[in-house]
Amino acid sequence: MIEFNADYFDGRSAERRAVRVRASDTHLHVSGQTVQVAHRIDETSVDTPLARLHRVLTLPDGTELHTADNAAIDALFGHRLPIATGLARLESLWSRALIALAVLGVCIWMLMVYGVPLLARPLAALVPVTVEQSLGRQALASLDGSLCKPSTLEAHELEHLRTLLGRVLVGLDQPQAITLEARNCKGIGPNAFALPGGTVLVTDALAHLGMSDETLSAVFAHEVGHIQRQHAMRMAVQTSLGALLVGTVMGDAASITSLAYTLPTVLLNSGYSRTMETEADEFAYERLREVGLSPSALGDALEALMRAHEKGEDSARQPSERWSDYLSSHPAVEERIRRARGGD
Repeated sequence: MIEFNADYFDGRSAERRAVRVRASDTHLHVSGQTVQVAHRIDETSVDTPLARLHRVLTLPDGTELHTADNAAIDALFGHRLPIATGLARLESLWSRALIALAVLGVCIWMLMVYGVPLLARPLAALVPVTVEQSLGRQALASLDGSLCKPSTLEAHELEHLRTLLGRVLVGLDQPQAITLEARNCKGIGPNAFALPGGTVLVTDALAHLGMSDETLSAVFAHEVGHIQRQHAMRMAVQTSLGALLVGTVMGDAASITSLAYTLPTVLLNSGYSRTMETEADEFAYERLREVGLSPSALGDALEALMRAHEKGEDSARQPSERWSDYLSSHPAVEERIRRARGGD
């Protein structure tokens, strides 16, 4: 038989009355100087255990029993709250709590590194084109409001860039329209990247780098590869899933609301994964061959960008304003150059 001491509250006043509680097979028998009651155990509710806090039993008539005898309550009601009871035990032992916290951290890390990217591909494919285009427009607006100004390119220069992009797109089965935008982004430097929804953004600095038409076409082919494989959308999904996961753990769901405005920073600073870069390169090789150009042009483009980076084309920017250029968001550049030039 289970017995324990408790404080009895009748719900009508703050008066606390000391009682002794004895549990039979079906009832709780509460005895005290002015209290003699019995209530069914299966009609009594129990709160979730928290370390070092008294347990509260709510009896069927609304009265309450408060007790510090966790062992007795676990013996009576532990089957109702097996997980909560186990967590409360962990809370009472710091070493186990720290181990549990470490295990949780490893699980979250593995989910972020492996689970989130794995989920991002199928989820990105389910996003309607209109939603993806809207996200791309918001991301571009974010750049226009912070890092970029209207392009200073002449009309004929911009038209020429669009012609080169059109050449890359000839005969391509496109799930969405692909367009080109140019911006004067001194804080970014020579750069080109694909936004969700089919926009290839080119900086004036890239257009003025002196690349040949074939080399610029290779840059466009690579960015079209990102669009065709929905890499920007997958990055957006990964970012939102990661923010949702962190928000769930940290209790800050608001962190996912600024996705459209943080996406450009994610693309510039973090870049794409090695797998995504390889996919975009492979697409570019095939596309260049299909339009009569050499895949080695992509290697030439990467080398030109690497030289520009090494020479400090963006040295006029303040250190706090220096954003990653086209190369720094693309891993293993030398390896990619060798692969492109060996793909003829």
